[in-house]
Amino acid sequence: MPTAIVISEGQADDAFLKKLIEARQIANLEVVPAVKPESYGHGGFQRRLEGLKIRGVEQNKAIIIVADNDEYPDRAFSNIQVQIRDAGDYNVPRNPYELSARGKLPPIAVVMLPSGGQQGSLDSVCLSAVDAKYDRQLQCVNAIVKCIGATEETWGKVQLAKLKIQCLLSVICSGDPYTPLKCAWLVEARKGRTGDIFPLNNAAFDSIADFLRAVGEI
Repeated sequence: MPTAIVISEGQADDAFLKKLIEARQIANLEVVPAVKPESYGHGGFQRRLEGLKIRGVEQNKAIIIVADNDEYPDRAFSNIQVQIRDAGDYNVPRNPYELSARGKLPPIAVVMLPSGGQQGSLDSVCLSAVDAKYDRQLQCVNAIVKCIGATEETWGKVQLAKLKIQCLLSVICSGDPYTPLKCAWLVEARKGRTGDIFPLNNAAFDSIADFLRAVGEI
């Protein structure tokens, strides 16, 4: 059965998507990483889509782009629409979580995180999905954030969430305080990585999982 291709703006997003697809048992999806690290980023989707054309995607059922809203959700989505158009031959979706029409190439959908046009990123979604067993560590992180005077006004909502996530990973993964978000779902006892900090069955991930499943079942 033809698969839908999923591309994202970073390695952490790729790792999350692969684990989410596995945990939710979503079929017919393939997370395709960037060939070169410099092709990642919010501005790299045109290059990625051009590369997929060279690879040959005519038989794929769809392409799903997963990206962050950051501080300006409407602007972030519009930027991706422009990149899709400039990549050539693709039809452009009008709204997030909506497949474009199929033309010469597969239809495209853009999943923006968080859903609902909220400011934020994958970090923001993960922050809302912290397992209750880590409430004490999360309280400690919030105390650190308060101590250094970091607020949404001084840091911005997106950067503040990133700060909290990195602090939380450092506190929990004591064997490797440099643990990045892309490793949050790995189980590595030596590094203190438990793999269960952000449970993938958490309702915070439902909107993206449900959309991915719907596209996979087309």
